[in-house]
Amino acid sequence: MAHAGAAAGGIECPLGVGVGLRTAHYRTFLDAAAAGQPPAVGWIEVHTENYLARSGRDWHVLRTLRRDYPVSLHGVGLGLGSAHGFSEDHLARVGELVRAIQPTLVSEHLSWGALRERQLNDLLPLQLDRAALDLVAGRIARVQDALGRTILVENVSAYLRFRGDAMSEAEFLAELARRTGCGILLDVNNLYVNQHNHGEDALAALDTLAALVPGAIGEIHLGGHLATDDGLVDHHGDRVAAPVWGLYREALARFGRVPALVEWDTDVPALDVLLEEADTARRIADAVADEAARRPVDDTAAPAGAGTSRSGACTSRSGAGADQPSAGAAQSGASTIRTGTGTGTGMGRPGAATVQAAAAPSAAPDPAALQQAFGAALLDSAQDAVLAPWLKGDANLQRRLGIYRGNLNANWRRALSCAYPVLRQLVGDAFFDALAPLAGRAQPSLDPDLNRFGAGLGDFLDTFAPAASLPYLPDMARLEWLVHESFHAPDAPGKESAPDAAAVLAGLDPQGFEDSRAILHPSLRLHASDWATAPLWLAHQPDGPGFPQAMRAPSRALVMRARFQVEVTPVPAAAYAALQQLEAGNSFGAALDAAFALDEEFDVGGHLGDWLGRGVLQTVLAGALRA
Repeated sequence: MAHAGAAAGGIECPLGVGVGLRTAHYRTFLDAAAAGQPPAVGWIEVHTENYLARSGRDWHVLRTLRRDYPVSLHGVGLGLGSAHGFSEDHLARVGELVRAIQPTLVSEHLSWGALRERQLNDLLPLQLDRAALDLVAGRIARVQDALGRTILVENVSAYLRFRGDAMSEAEFLAELARRTGCGILLDVNNLYVNQHNHGEDALAALDTLAALVPGAIGEIHLGGHLATDDGLVDHHGDRVAAPVWGLYREALARFGRVPALVEWDTDVPALDVLLEEADTARRIADAVADEAARRPVDDTAAPAGAGTSRSGACTSRSGAGADQPSAGAAQSGASTIRTGTGTGTGMGRPGAATVQAAAAPSAAPDPAALQQAFGAALLDSAQDAVLAPWLKGDANLQRRLGIYRGNLNANWRRALSCAYPVLRQLVGDAFFDALAPLAGRAQPSLDPDLNRFGAGLGDFLDTFAPAASLPYLPDMARLEWLVHESFHAPDAPGKESAPDAAAVLAGLDPQGFEDSRAILHPSLRLHASDWATAPLWLAHQPDGPGFPQAMRAPSRALVMRARFQVEVTPVPAAAYAALQQLEAGNSFGAALDAAFALDEEFDVGGHLGDWLGRGVLQTVLAGALRA
């Protein structure tokens, strides 16, 4: 169904040029805003999955900047084309974020990323045929219904193409827009990468999309790529290349002024570099608009989609065009297969052919079977022979499949490095980088959000022979995962939402105190080990204490994020036992019994005061049932 006021973000004013917000730039943005001189960008875009927790520093920064800038949510985890493994839970979390931040734009990718039994956490290529079109169109409809708005769908860099492709990616996207009313996020760098790697015609793709209704292109992405022996890789780690700027100009000539976004995800430089790129994009947009304004109007020409776009405005389509193909556009079921030399733009490989529907084996697989074969090959190169007949072959076939394998391993390394920084320091980079893919295969990712990957690393290390010489590593991993969980845990509710714990305790008589229960801070985690893991973790922090003299020493710790920073606080065994009881929902009486069983001199008042001061006790529920 169509969603009013949602297409192209449902906006009636230009956003101009924005930049992707990255953690490296948080301080620059906040300091400039505090000084009354926020960076001069039209808007900011964030990766949806980094803010799903809606807590901690990331959430604070996003909400603060939301006051000064329109925000776009750009997702990588929904896997619109996944035949199996689509996560309704993930969609629900995205919906909660959308409702909380009220973004101007919401976007996802034309890709898949899940199998029945695991998440692959990558933007994997689709076979562009009718079966995939039906699948993705249905999925977009589901997402748009859940969010109550139209989304933008982005073209992707594909390092492999399929023999069963029945249309170009642009034709596929155009048909999706007609069927679902979705908008299109046009990544011109991805167009260029695919042109170079596969001989596809980027200008022909722009022409195909220009036949859509005005406003169908809701956003343009600009980013850098990396030249490798296997082709170009869309890595978002460099300035926009000159040919990509050329495609941007061509896109604006067809679609009018469209919100543009400078992406930079790897080797992120100072914000000034992104602002320079944004200025270049703005100057090009101004120049194209000036040229269009000076161009004589041909009243006899049939208006194409680009010719009717309002320069300088982002048009809300309110679902228009979902069932109304524009003049000259291919009707549903009648998309043609484009052929050509691919040399018209001067930007592709000389003599390379555009994507064609080559003869596939007689029994073309459905999306589920093809994705299962692709996933099996990613995880085991011995399965390449099963997948190979369905791929368009060339001399670089195996090496390009290796790009996706490299992405898979890099994502595992990056996610585990983020969650386990001390473990990485303890074993060294080489050991850790070799460990990550082994753990990723043994304990598959089960969530589209990579922040949730790696929970079982401690258990994996229990039986990992190369780590046997450091027997405390499994418990160190368990401690680090608690720190990671605490970082992403919900914020504590406001004081107005529940009675103050100290005030409730002050009003209780001794029996009432023993019968009452505590609500603890939502980020609180408890850690216990037969090894000195907590002291060792603290020794690896900036300005931390010295290393423990002996590792074979029990340690107990309270892990909590009071506001933005997670703290690990060693606690005596008796206090740990009491907190365990409270965490389990038991009464203060049970907590004191557990503490006194270990320490007859347990200081009740001292520990209560410490827990209240730290915010460990959020509130107290008086009159709890006592067994």
